[in-house]
Amino acid sequence: MKNNQEISPLLSLSEVCETLGARTKVRRKSLKLSRRELSEKSGVSVPTISRFETTGVATLSVVVKIAFALQAVDTFNSLFAAPKSNSIEEFLREG
Repeated sequence: MKNNQEISPLLSLSEVCETLGARTKVRRKSLKLSRRELSEKSGVSVPTISRFETTGVATLSVVVKIAFALQAVDTFNSLFAAPKSNSIEEFLREG
């Protein structure tokens, strides 16, 4: 799985997870952090970080800790956000 691949509904669960892990590795490296340094900043063990970067497997709390340490927690704002209304009429109906 390529780290710059678009995450789409056509990907399998494992492909989505692998993509997120690979993106984490790219972000860590772009910030010039070793896994050990990320471990110290996040409170997540080095083996757990390694496993997440290579397989995409981690608990949600681990992913959030890593996101905080990589200054990427703002990207969670759009996750599960309420859909925006397409028109004034929709907005008024939902209100």
